[in-house]
Formats: sequence, C-alpha cells, structure tokens
Amino acid sequence: MTRASQADKTLLAASDGQEEEARQILTFRLGGTVCAVDVRHVREVLDFTKIAPIPSAPANLIGIIDVRGTGVPVVDLKRKLRMIGGENETTSETRIVVLEIGPDTTRKVIAIVADAVHEVVEYDGETMEEPPQFGESWDASFMHGLGRREREFLTFLDIDAVFCGDRHLLADTLAA
Repeated sequence: MTRASQADKTLLAASDGQEEEARQILTFRLGGTVCAVDVRHVREVLDFTKIAPIPSAPANLIGIIDVRGTGVPVVDLKRKLRMIGGENETTSETRIVVLEIGPDTTRKVIAIVADAVHEVVEYDGETMEEPPQFGESWDASFMHGLGRREREFLTFLDIDAVFCGDRHLLADTLAA
C-alpha cells in the first residue's frame, strides 16, 4: 500500500473550527468501481494465491485459502454485490483482502478478491455524499455513501451490512 496522494487528501473536509476524528480507509478496485472499507475491518492484504474450491459452495463463495495456518473463506464480492464483468480474471495487481466482520465479540474472518488495492487514506465523514436517489427503489444498505478518489467516485462499503445483514454468507449458503 502506498502513502496518500495529494489528490486523495481531498477526502479530508475543511475544518470549520470543530475537531472531528478522521478515519482511515483502504481503497481498492472491484471491476470498474473504486471501493473503500474502514481499516478497522482489514486484517491484511495478500498477494493473490490459489484458492481451493469447496464442493457445493454457494455462488458467492469462491473457496478457501490458508492464512497463517487457518482456513479462511474467500467471497466473490463482485458477485455478492451483483456487479457485472471481470469475474475470475486475475492480473499482477489482483490481491486478497482479509477482513474481520461482525460484532467485536463474535468477529469472523473472511477474504475478498480485489482487482487492485490502492492505498490507505484518511477521510472525514462530512465529505461523504448520501447514496444516490434516482426515482426507483434499490437497496443501498451495503454502502455508507459516496466520496471521491482523484477523478473517480469512491463507494464506501458498509462491510458489516454486506456480510452480517440480510445478505449474510450463511443465509446465502442455506438458500443455495
């Protein structure tokens, strides 16, 4: 991961005299979308490695990897979020992001595949825009909002909502 670029410092809001704690986020790419998760969920970022498939696994579960002697499930986040394109294509930039999700007392470890991992930057929640409204009903519970990274929109994922809400991996498994 690299240090924050000058353009990414635009994620920090101008202070109006009130001190507000900036949070750190990990930015990464899924297909054509730049996403961010709070670093408190990120355990580590790994180079892409072979993922062992699991028989009869739900479509979102790619397989399992070994992380320091522990089997960690790898979820296809693009499929889980119903993103189109680029599935199962790996490049030299492809990374596996190991995440901790859920309440502090029952945290679970999962991994996702990112097409590229950009950097860790600080952001101030005041610069975040609400999810867009466009006249149709859609479930935006998977995201905190939108920001900007250089000239691209940045989707702030609510990773707990993605995996611990109605879209929970266990629920997907039972439905498959």
